[in-house]
Amino acid sequence: MLNAADSRLEQHLASLNRSAQLAPDCVAAPIADNAQFQSDDEAIGRRLEVQNNRLQSRKEIIEAFIREIPPPARHDIVDQLPAIDNVADTEHEE
Repeated sequence: MLNAADSRLEQHLASLNRSAQLAPDCVAAPIADNAQFQSDDEAIGRRLEVQNNRLQSRKEIIEAFIREIPPPARHDIVDQLPAIDNVADTEHEE
């Protein structure tokens, strides 16, 4: 009877030992995942910075073009509103 109890105790201790050996692996995997996430985050940050620089350059080019385009002369501007035919509002007639 003492042997059976000793055997169960040894099995329990062996199981605890296996669990204790497994615990660091359970923590190591998320640590590795976090390191990968951090690396990905840094790469995305660099890509965003490059993209932002490209957009800023394009904005500056567009603004330079706009500054070089003279506005039309006042006499060249034609008001189109008087030339538009007035259509009767038949939907709201009573």
